[in-house]
Amino acid sequence: MKTLMSLDLKFKNMFGQGGIGEFQNTPGFARDNGEIVFDSRHQRDLDALVAITHGDKFSGNTSYDLVATDHVLVQIDANGGRGPIQTFLGEDGILQIHTQSRIITEEVVRAAANLWNTIAGAEIIKYVVDPALSDEIIHDLPSIEGSTTLMGQTYNGEGIVCYPDNFHLENLSESNRNNQLVALAAHEMGHAIGIAHLGGGRVGNNAGESEPPYFGHEFMSTWTVEMNPVGVTSTLIDAAVLALVAHGWEKPRSVAEWAISGINKDSSVTSNDLSIDSITNTIPWGYAVDQISHTIQDNEPLYKKVKKNFNVYNPKINIDDVFAKHYFYRSDQIDVIGTTGSLNLIDELVLIERTYESADGYFINKVNIDNQIYYIFNDAFE
Repeated sequence: MKTLMSLDLKFKNMFGQGGIGEFQNTPGFARDNGEIVFDSRHQRDLDALVAITHGDKFSGNTSYDLVATDHVLVQIDANGGRGPIQTFLGEDGILQIHTQSRIITEEVVRAAANLWNTIAGAEIIKYVVDPALSDEIIHDLPSIEGSTTLMGQTYNGEGIVCYPDNFHLENLSESNRNNQLVALAAHEMGHAIGIAHLGGGRVGNNAGESEPPYFGHEFMSTWTVEMNPVGVTSTLIDAAVLALVAHGWEKPRSVAEWAISGINKDSSVTSNDLSIDSITNTIPWGYAVDQISHTIQDNEPLYKKVKKNFNVYNPKINIDDVFAKHYFYRSDQIDVIGTTGSLNLIDELVLIERTYESADGYFINKVNIDNQIYYIFNDAFE
């Protein structure tokens, strides 16, 4: 049995009116023309992300190219029209979700949320027991005659709808059944946080509309449990798109930052039988221990966000000499040029070129800020 995740036409428009209703407590949000919150210093990050999200014939979504070129989060439809992509996270930057569905149960929703949160490296989706506290509610509806739709994110105040009578899971093992349901829930939650279909082309539907349909590992596209026996596995494109769309949320956030470098196309998170089964190449990505010089060397550039107020140093001598003698914070050859707070670095992404370990176990990052090299203790970063 092939279970193709399909969306009815009424759910393909990600623009809508963004209203509220019985199952939608938070209206859809999008800035004028889909504008994102953008700092020009991060242009190269956007360029790197869209190089991933552009995808190929059956992966990615070329509409996201506009995030880098026009700094807008929009979906281009099949006729070339475009409109802002709505999101439903609300002012707190977290999608609060509740379910009343008899098939997409609380444990399924929690597992799907855990998948996205692990990709993000932060809590971006949270299950709430009280429906009054939710942004959206998953609820069941009778089947529509002639439709095979299983679930759909609506954009007219109806929340996320589910059609249990269209499900045919009786021939699946319990774990495969759970994986099918988690994939579906994660798919619709992806729409709720601003992620369109990722099956190739400017609408992301190439995979589903090809003859025959293309089935792969991307749960934001056409997906079958038969093709994914190990569970629901994320792709690098999932992380890159997530990092992009978070700039368009009502409360913009920096999430899935590890995707910026794109250092490992096989990096992934797998949810199997309602729990995270594996994380390939655990975040932070690219680190390898280098015993020479007592350093931890990053194989590729790594970006991390500054979260605390710490001194920013500018050594006047070779940094390797400083660490060889283990006197980083005692040397008169080290200038303190300010703090991360006074230099307006708090909540900024900073490029870390190398991390050093001192004899007493402290870690100090060599950072590149506007092509200038400085040093900041690792505890300043989240």
